[in-house]
Amino acid sequence: MKKIYTHLFPFIALAITSFLGTKNPTLAFAALSVLGVIMLSINFKKGKLILFLVASLFGPIAEAIAIYFGQWNYTHVDLFNVPFWLAPLWGCAALYIQSLGERLGKRFN
Repeated sequence: MKKIYTHLFPFIALAITSFLGTKNPTLAFAALSVLGVIMLSINFKKGKLILFLVASLFGPIAEAIAIYFGQWNYTHVDLFNVPFWLAPLWGCAALYIQSLGERLGKRFN
């Protein structure tokens, strides 16, 4: 049962804080950064930190490229037409997907 909670908490927290982004970007950035630190502190590994940083950098870059080519846009933008709170969201999402993949791998292999 503990495994379910440790997996549901980041998912729910990511969903809630992503909704904050449109209303209060600074609060969303802070909340997502704290969530990232919490996620990194659970079974810390250097590779997780690198994954977080790479996703936080290249996720918004990929979005900026897509926005440049007209795929979508954001109402409230900060840097390169991308809201700044998306950087920690990308990092947290990468950690969550990695964790989910590891758990599913253990479960079905």
